[in-house]
Amino acid sequence: MLLHRARSACAARTRPRNLPCVTSKPIFVSHERPVTAAATPIKAPQYVDPWSKVLDAEKNGSPVEVKVKSINKGGLVVNVGDLKGFIPYNQVAATTLRKGHLGDLSYLVGQTLTAKVVSVDAQGGRKEVILSEKKAKQSAAMKGLKLGDVVAAVVASVEDYGAFVELSEMPGVFGLVHKTELSWDPIMSVDDVVQKGQSISVKVIDVDASKCRLGLSLKQMQPDPIKVTLDKVEWGPTTSMAPEIQRLMDRLRQQVEVTGVAAGRQATEAKVSSQELVVYLTKEQTEGAFKVVARLGHDLQEIIITTAMSKEELRAMLPRVVKA
Repeated sequence: MLLHRARSACAARTRPRNLPCVTSKPIFVSHERPVTAAATPIKAPQYVDPWSKVLDAEKNGSPVEVKVKSINKGGLVVNVGDLKGFIPYNQVAATTLRKGHLGDLSYLVGQTLTAKVVSVDAQGGRKEVILSEKKAKQSAAMKGLKLGDVVAAVVASVEDYGAFVELSEMPGVFGLVHKTELSWDPIMSVDDVVQKGQSISVKVIDVDASKCRLGLSLKQMQPDPIKVTLDKVEWGPTTSMAPEIQRLMDRLRQQVEVTGVAAGRQATEAKVSSQELVVYLTKEQTEGAFKVVARLGHDLQEIIITTAMSKEELRAMLPRVVKA
């Protein structure tokens, strides 16, 4: 008994303090490696060529943000991202010009403007980007226009091919009334119909806000006199045909959906003349066939088209064939 107590005391003295006592329970040790989450690889930022960005903006007509760095005699020196750009004075918006006291635009330095890319020279020795704040504002305003809208305008200038007008309710927004859209009557010159400074009402016939393109018509403010009197003309047999109308019939025959094209009646309208080839889809139709009237100058030519298309499908196809 004394010997057993002595051994127990000795074992207690040799065990370091603060160590747990050894028990008789088994200890299981795992040799499996700990499971850790896989590290997500960090992707390097993708490089985008700044010249490609401005070229895309020029092609698509999309606006870009620019920061004005300085002013010179020609206009505004700006930064387009990492590139240097330039906005000529005649491309600065009128509202921006009016804010400058006596033409002083130094207040713009450090400011951000929205502009459109007009031209890019990425290959020449003088690499440059030319921009227009004026076109950016025009584009934003034109988004509110749609085909068929009637708008008030003032004739800004008269050219050989038509008249440029400024919309009264959208200052700075200009559109073109082409010579062929001025009047149903034959005209010798544009100023036979309109003069600079004249106020007119026009119809929107083409609008592309991204490219600041606006086509307007003055003649469509009045009904087409030929369309009104189409049933009143004296029709007769076809004796001869203008080359333009013959080519139209040839193009119609080339359409996959068209199975037959034939000349019908012919007429002449002395009082009204068309300056370009125009085609009307008439109300007359039989099973599988439609009648259209082609008008050029004083001549009217009836054309019979055999097709399985519906009237709406044919109506949509005709402008494309006429313009081809």
